[in-house]
This record gives sequence, C-alpha cells and structure tokens, in this order.
Amino acid sequence: MSMDREKIIDFLNANYVSVFINHPILGKIDLWPLIRVQLYSQLIKNLENLSTSKDERKSTIFEKIVSIPSRLRSIAECFFIKKNERLLLGANSHRVDHEGSSFNRFFDPELTKNGLLLEYAGKRDVNYYSKTIELFEVLPIWSFFSGYNKYSIKEAELFKLRCLLDVVSKRFGCPFLNFESTILTSLRTIGKWENLFTFLLKKSRAQEVVALCYYSNPVFGAFLAASRIGVKKVDLQHGPQTSTHGAYGKWKYIFKNHNYLMPNEFWTWDESSAKTINDFTLNPEYHRSVVYGNDWIKYWKNKNSKMAIPNSLYLLSLQPLETPIPSDFLNFMAKTAGDGVFWWIRFHPRQTLLDYAFVKELLINHITNDESFFLDKGNEFPLPEILKNTSVHFTCFSGTALEAAEFNIPTYFLDSRACDLIVQRPKLFFWFRDFKIGWEKFEVE
Repeated sequence: MSMDREKIIDFLNANYVSVFINHPILGKIDLWPLIRVQLYSQLIKNLENLSTSKDERKSTIFEKIVSIPSRLRSIAECFFIKKNERLLLGANSHRVDHEGSSFNRFFDPELTKNGLLLEYAGKRDVNYYSKTIELFEVLPIWSFFSGYNKYSIKEAELFKLRCLLDVVSKRFGCPFLNFESTILTSLRTIGKWENLFTFLLKKSRAQEVVALCYYSNPVFGAFLAASRIGVKKVDLQHGPQTSTHGAYGKWKYIFKNHNYLMPNEFWTWDESSAKTINDFTLNPEYHRSVVYGNDWIKYWKNKNSKMAIPNSLYLLSLQPLETPIPSDFLNFMAKTAGDGVFWWIRFHPRQTLLDYAFVKELLINHITNDESFFLDKGNEFPLPEILKNTSVHFTCFSGTALEAAEFNIPTYFLDSRACDLIVQRPKLFFWFRDFKIGWEKFEVE
C-alpha cells in the first residue's frame, strides 16, 4: 500500500502542470503545492478508504453570543501585539494537558521563549502554558472589515487544471467533481489569512514565521504574507516525513525556484527526514531542510514520570483509518491481556468521539478484562510520559514510532504503508510478524 502512495506521487509529478495566479506584489505564483497536496489527499482517501468522519456540530446562536467577548479580546490582542522574534502557528489539536496547563507539544516550552503562539484552528482554551492568540476567533470579523486579496484563476490556467484532473481521474478511477471549486475556495481562504498575517508580521516585526502543517490554508496565507514582507518561512516537523508523504516527498520541480507558498526551511527531527527534502532541493538558497531536533522529547528526557500507571505497558498508537485495529492484532491483544499485559491505546488527534466509541466497543467485545487496557484520547497525557512507561510500541504506520525510538523503544508495524518508515531505524523498527514474545502458545500468522 505504501508503494501505491509513492506511485500516486510519481504519477502526479510526471503530469505536473504549472497553474498560476497573479499576486499584486509577488507576481506569478505556481499553485502546484496546493494542487498536488489536495489531489494526493483525495486520492488516498478514496483508494484506501480512510476514515473521514467528523464531529460536525454547528455553534448555537447562544454559543455565538457568548463567544463575542473572547472574539473581541482576540482582536484587541492582535491590534496590541508586541515585538516578537518569531510567530508560531499551530492548532488546538497539537495540544496536550500537562501539569495543569495546555501545552502545544511542538512549541512549548522552548520555542515560545522567544516567540508568540497563534492558533489558526481549534477551540477556545483558558489554561495555555504560554501566551496564545486565538486567530480562528479573529479571521471572520477581520476579513469582513479589512478586506482581502480575492484571487482568481484565469480560464487558460483553469483549462490546464481540468486537463490534469481528467488524466488523474482516468488513471486512478476517482472522480474529482468538486475539485476546481475546492481550489477556488482555498484561494479565497488563503487570501483572508494573508491579509491578517500581513498585519501581524508588520506589527510584531517578526524575523521568522514557524508553522506546523505548512500545507494548510492558514499557513499558505501566512507564507504569502511572509514572502511579500521578506520574513523567513519555516515548517516544523510534526510527524513522519517520507517519500510517500504527499506534502514532503519528491518535490521534483517546485524547489527549483522560490515558491512563495512553500517554506524556506524545513526543521526536521532527524537526518532521514531532512534527506527526504534535500534529495529534491535544486536551489537551497530558496528551500532546504535543517535537522533541528524534537524539543518536546528533549524536555521530557530530563523529567521523571509521575503517572500512576503500570510499567512495561504495551502502547498501541491508532490512526484515522477505516479499520483502526486489524482483526489478527485484536486477537493478539486479547491473548496478551489475558496473560497480564496492560495495553495503552492512544488515539490520533484527528479521530473523533465516534471513532472512540467504535474502538471501545471493539475492545470490550474481544478483551474480557476491561481493567487490562486504557483508552487515551490523545490530548490527556503527554506521549513522552507514556513512553517512559512503555516496553513495546505497536502501530499501523504512525510517526509516533520516531518519538518512541528516541526512548529506545522498539516499534512493530502492522501495515505495509510503514515500509518507508521502517528503514529509518533498522535496530528499533520491525514488522509485527517478526515479533518474538514469551507466550509460546500464541502464533502470529
């Protein structure tokens, strides 16, 4: 399946087309980063039947009224923003509760010492570890009153996009009925974020903008603003970066010149992740990768675990997949739980309450002793603290394996899509079929 992902990227690269928009200051901008990432995302969702369930609950009128004070506060914080060395862009999904505060596990506590944290998505919180401005509260009002760049794609450029969609659709058998409107909607959203970030970057006089998930519309907008002002753009690694990742692998053409939507620097956790970028960097003056490390892991290596949980637990890191736990692995979990193993099942931030309920019922039906496992929604406990009590880690193909490796914990992969990841740490990464354990009666098929 991982090879299928790589074939998708190779096919998209082979059919690369430069679809441009005209920026009033920067001139022509190639939209290929936006187009390729969204095409790749739609293709793997269709071809792999990835879970797309969402908790879609609209705010009530009462909730909207109650939120007015916090919106006004966030707007005031933008107007009175102080000088900062860097602006840090993240989302509430990157947070975890720790010592009574809400930590952004990629920016806190190190990068926030000299940077201001801005959240472009999520929900309101009151216990931030570091100063945080909730920009998702600001954008609707800001763009209504201040306006924004309304980007459009000329008919000749749209024709090239339609031809590409036709070729991709025929190759993979996936229709793209609304893709064109999706791109145009993204451009409107990007224009709104660009306008807001232009103000924030000028007001704060920041020298860098460091973001998580550069390929999201808010960050594309922030990077456009940074490009027009001359501020360095950085993407901070938040998960695996392999050749099969649609946002990081095999950028064959786009790094030749400065693309204003892309980071100038990719700050990675390790050499393998950096190599994924640098193998295709044609001009490091514009785009390159730098091994930065993982501040959250460094922070926890100097702390003692205070969690009242069993030692030597087995950790299973879930992902938003149609089948979150393979059936053969469920049988393995049931067998080992019956023999005394304590299982910690950690959910992915994108998994929903429906996913949680589904997995809980699945486990209850397979594991008779419900005291032998614990379900962690993913933001309740810091991952490094769990890893300090872990003896073995299992996952389909989650980048959590890279963090487990920092604590010398072996990871056993359950899915062939981990084939690019498994080669990065050959002494710690293995296939589940090779797992050797003391329960001789259990045979892994």
